[in-house]
Amino acid sequence: AGIARQLDPRTTLIANFEQLGSTSAIAGAEYRQWLAGRVVVDYHSRNVEYLKRANGSSQLIFELPIIPGPSIDFPAGAPVEPTVDVLFFGSENARRTAMVKRLRDAGMRVEVVAGAYGIELAPAVRRARLALHLHYYEPGLFPVARV
Repeated sequence: AGIARQLDPRTTLIANFEQLGSTSAIAGAEYRQWLAGRVVVDYHSRNVEYLKRANGSSQLIFELPIIPGPSIDFPAGAPVEPTVDVLFFGSENARRTAMVKRLRDAGMRVEVVAGAYGIELAPAVRRARLALHLHYYEPGLFPVARV
């Protein structure tokens, strides 16, 4: 945060990947106010609308959709037979924990992974028949940049 505060707003573009208007400690009022004097690009139109409402029409924010492509594929490897029905990755909260329990109670093999991204997450993704995304925050924006 210290380095970010030193960036010159006249020459810096901020890429926001947080869910604005959520209960996230990261995307709270202080962060929103910090964005007020900066040019922001965002992955979702709802974040754009939220920031313009919150900071006023002078807020410079633009939607820059992120579209997955082959360049973000995991490295090729030997085919893996799925050993997990559902992969859930992300931080736990009460709603997510309850869903994992419901899936397990229904007889599904569920793997939960937290704190792994990209290449570190790849082995778990390869083991799973499907990956479940369950929103952590209330706005429920699909975090395409993270997925």
